[in-house]
Amino acid sequence: MRKMLRNSDPFGELMPRHIYNVVLICSEYDQFLIEADGRVEEELFREYTQLGLTNPPKISFARTREDLFYLLKTTEADLVITMMELGETNVIELAQSIKMQYPTLPVVALSPSPTHHVSIALKKRNIAAIDYLYYWQGNSNIFLAMIKLIEDKMNALHDAQTEAEVPVIILVENSVRFYSTYLPLLYKAIIQQTRMSMSEDLTPWGAALRMRGRPKIVLAQNYEEAIALYDAFNKNVLGIITDVNFDKEGKSDSEAGLKLCQFIRSKEPDLPLLLQSTNADYKDDADSVSASFIWKLSSSLLNDLKLYLFENYGFGPFIFRHHESGNEIARAETLRELQHTLETIPIESFVNHASRNDFSRWLKARSLYVLANLFRPYR
Repeated sequence: MRKMLRNSDPFGELMPRHIYNVVLICSEYDQFLIEADGRVEEELFREYTQLGLTNPPKISFARTREDLFYLLKTTEADLVITMMELGETNVIELAQSIKMQYPTLPVVALSPSPTHHVSIALKKRNIAAIDYLYYWQGNSNIFLAMIKLIEDKMNALHDAQTEAEVPVIILVENSVRFYSTYLPLLYKAIIQQTRMSMSEDLTPWGAALRMRGRPKIVLAQNYEEAIALYDAFNKNVLGIITDVNFDKEGKSDSEAGLKLCQFIRSKEPDLPLLLQSTNADYKDDADSVSASFIWKLSSSLLNDLKLYLFENYGFGPFIFRHHESGNEIARAETLRELQHTLETIPIESFVNHASRNDFSRWLKARSLYVLANLFRPYR
């Protein structure tokens, strides 16, 4: 029986549920592509090794319905991933059959295109048997993102309610294409930042615990899901990244993202909000609710998103700014440098950063949750 190491440190209680065994059902051709270059297995092994975990997910392949249910019966599967093209096998009926026998087993579908006919049917019919739909173009990073998102969904509420109070990033996006792009980047940025903080005089045990306490990501695909996630995690939200156009009250709303930002801003004046749209005209609307804006059609989209994360979520150095001009006056790469720099900056700058929860946010992004929670009340 799987057990997680525990001790008196709050990190020892984090992420009690993990994905260990993945069953991938696909055609012989897809299996050949995946196994021939080893990209998926290699990427998962590399990432889990960097995380300090000793059990990277194992992928078992099935080509037929019979193969799949044999594996589910004989192995302790934690996740089923299905390609869209399965010959005569209907993906939707297959997922429903899986859920009938294994109701808590996550099922993810991979589509070769957001416009694939089965993908469109899935989105229109809102098939409950399929937990997530992703856009697959041979990028192995999507496998890591799929697994991490499901683990975060299973563990986020538990981890947020522990003594460590692990923070959560809410992504609101109903475009399969865009969240398939954003999620690998978000996880890569979080993992990179957490690994940077592990160099600060941590023992191997402390580093492993800190990795388990990284910020979690949860995905909402409509207004009601976004509000429900905010209500569930409102004390632990690190930031919200939202599209502009998505469903609200069951209907497409071209300004649902703006309405969400307005609601959040009425509750939290300093929470980082990022509005995204294919329409550049929404930049002024984003400014009106004190939200940042990224144009989805920009040629530098991924770099823009990465820069935003580092500047607003504390994923880079802590930058001390002048309280009036906003110009940089100092920066700290590590906790030790932050400690020494605090003695040299003007008190007005210190008060400005404290009033905006900048110190708490930076510490939380580096998995220093207990210390961050001590800072947060002192604004």
